[in-house]
Amino acid sequence: MYYQIEERIIRDLPKSWKHVSGLHLATNVELKELGWLPVEVVEVTPTNTQNRNGQSINVQTDRVVVTELVRDMTAEEISSLENSKITAIKGEAGRRITARFPDWKQRNLIARGLELTRIGDANLTPEQSAEFQEIQSAWAWVESVRTKSGELEKSLPDDFTADHHWPA
Repeated sequence: MYYQIEERIIRDLPKSWKHVSGLHLATNVELKELGWLPVEVVEVTPTNTQNRNGQSINVQTDRVVVTELVRDMTAEEISSLENSKITAIKGEAGRRITARFPDWKQRNLIARGLELTRIGDANLTPEQSAEFQEIQSAWAWVESVRTKSGELEKSLPDDFTADHHWPA
């Protein structure tokens, strides 16, 4: 990017301009004589509680320095961001649960669990007892995902979709 002094704009360097061709082959000294200065961009990475807030343009003798500006978020903006992230974390937990146990399977597990509960632990066959244990294990996993979701909703990591945050 270059700054065109006469037009006071930042743009890509054209191959030709006015009566001059081959601008892209010229040195910075030659370009300066023609009214073009190289642009140096100073990127600033906002923190989690800052927003980008425009740019500062400083025209110097041999270059133009463009610095990105940031500002602190208002309490309302921070609250809105946190609420959005919490909603997204809850959605990720739901996605993971539904991926392992689709809605139809959850309904079937609930119904079968109720049937086995009505029979009573003392009256279950070994196969029914094993089946009941599988249903309880499934529920324990769902509970672990929900618990992890609650923890992530408090810590609000940026990478909350990463597998390392969630139960296997």
